[in-house]
Amino acid sequence: MNEKEFYIKIQLYLKLTQFSYSDYIKNEKKFVYTKVLRKFNGLLLEHILNNPKMIYGVDFENFIELIHHLSIWIEKWDYYVKKDNPSLNDKFIFQNESTFPKDFGERLIRIKLE
Repeated sequence: MNEKEFYIKIQLYLKLTQFSYSDYIKNEKKFVYTKVLRKFNGLLLEHILNNPKMIYGVDFENFIELIHHLSIWIEKWDYYVKKDNPSLNDKFIFQNESTFPKDFGERLIRIKLE
């Protein structure tokens, strides 16, 4: 995989997570929206971890922070889904002290790919 392909997928997954999170907030925090968010967060994490050579360099620490956040978020999401067994239209909220690195995420989305 070349650098352009790597960042195209990063941008795709990040935009999909933004869209899903926005829908979650707008729609009473229903489980169905976090289920979609979980899917795209998982794909983003998998993509980054499957391409370790691509993250070395200037943004290595930022990628580590993103990987850390996604890993914690996914673990907590999976735990609470198993514990609470929500239906698609149930409100679904859980505490997560690990915050998404917004500045880095926005910077990744703005990368110009030629």
